[in-house]
Amino acid sequence: MALLATSLWSGNIAPGILNFSVAASCYDHGPLDPLSASPPASACGRFEQGIGANGATTLAGTGGCPAGGSPCGIPVGAIQVSIVHLYIDIDWVSPDSWNSVSPPIGIVPLDPVLYAGSAGALSPATGAGGVGCASAYPTGAYDC
Repeated sequence: MALLATSLWSGNIAPGILNFSVAASCYDHGPLDPLSASPPASACGRFEQGIGANGATTLAGTGGCPAGGSPCGIPVGAIQVSIVHLYIDIDWVSPDSWNSVSPPIGIVPLDPVLYAGSAGALSPATGAGGVGCASAYPTGAYDC
């Protein structure tokens, strides 16, 4: 379950390196997006928080995180960029696509809520089953 959640967090759900280029351009980027910005306010926001950032946060008013609000994610570092790089051109259903308007016969649209039996479920912040970003991963969503 964590492997698929990390893959979804990386945003690499289609072949190509565009998403890796975005993540690499965010390396050591600030200011940080508050967790309450769901979806994140900047292109770097997804890489600053969630399962790829291991739930780490920056206190409001420090390190570029706006004061007076909720905590932010962390600066994008080598770990986050490496995770995104890991999933370049990994396509779980190749040559078909989960991201199409009408998925091929036999492939249902991707449900972003991941279930692991008695271990529970991991949910995204937005979309079907979205839980918002009231708190950081692991108590919040896998992309918070």
